[in-house]
Amino acid sequence: THVSGTIVGENYGIFAAKDTEIQLIDVRIFPPSGSTLSTTLINAYDAVINYLLSNPGKKVIINMSLSGSNWSEKDKRLRIIHELGGIVFAAAGNGDTDASSRSPASSNTSITVGNIERDNTRRWSSNYGDTVDIWAPGT
Repeated sequence: THVSGTIVGENYGIFAAKDTEIQLIDVRIFPPSGSTLSTTLINAYDAVINYLLSNPGKKVIINMSLSGSNWSEKDKRLRIIHELGGIVFAAAGNGDTDASSRSPASSNTSITVGNIERDNTRRWSSNYGDTVDIWAPGT
């Protein structure tokens, strides 16, 4: 996706793949229809947890450009990922509502990112609130 390319591109990005030993791992949860089940997301969380358990000390950054309803099973797994050393970046969401009502944005173990316009004002559709840790261009 474009977000992965922003993080790690062949020549450009936050990390340029040619200059580092960054490894992208695709954990696909969305079919072409664009919606998924919470159980599919739970399975993806479990895959990350198993990866971290199998690779102790490995640094993992997880990008979650998604938003869904809060559910304790998702929060439990996000805490485990955090405890195992994973860093989760979560989109605040695009519902123009308090991000504390959405997962993974509501997790106190994720770094939640809200969407701003070119003039550094909140994008009208971006979720907001106390759980938003940082704001970044996303429009």
